[in-house]
Amino acid sequence: MKKIIFILFVFLYSCKPSETEYEKLKKIYSKPPSEWVKPNIDKGVEWEELGIVPQPVYGEKKPSQALIDLGKQLFFDPRISRSGQIACVSCHHPDQNYTDNRMLSMGSELQQGTRNAPTVMNLSRSKFFFWDGRAKSLEEQLEGPFTSPVEMNTPLKMVVTVLFLQIINSII
Repeated sequence: MKKIIFILFVFLYSCKPSETEYEKLKKIYSKPPSEWVKPNIDKGVEWEELGIVPQPVYGEKKPSQALIDLGKQLFFDPRISRSGQIACVSCHHPDQNYTDNRMLSMGSELQQGTRNAPTVMNLSRSKFFFWDGRAKSLEEQLEGPFTSPVEMNTPLKMVVTVLFLQIINSII
């Protein structure tokens, strides 16, 4: 009987789902940086821990809470695409670190893009945008996905109209 209980215990314990690699890393890097795993660095290479990302410093350009809320709403709103089916979140999934985990992103009418979607996390610290750095501000970058025929395929006038209608609807 003891043997059966032991075998049953071993069997049940081995059926327990193990931690995923993501869960293991999250547990490690949720601790203070002083407790993070130390990397193996080649001799002669200077290394400094990145540490925790600091909060952005906006100065006079700090966005209002209303602007932040509008940005969140628009991020998930497919009405700002020509087809009404694509939103920013279509390529920048919150549960995938704001990427789409694809080699090549899909856009309007399921067209395949030429690159994958970069993360949109911590962009307040960026000085250049897109993979090739061609946009010099976040505002300049926003125009690219909207107007690209492969991405959202939306004329800027349509985006402005949708925004205007949302503002009017929120007032009414």
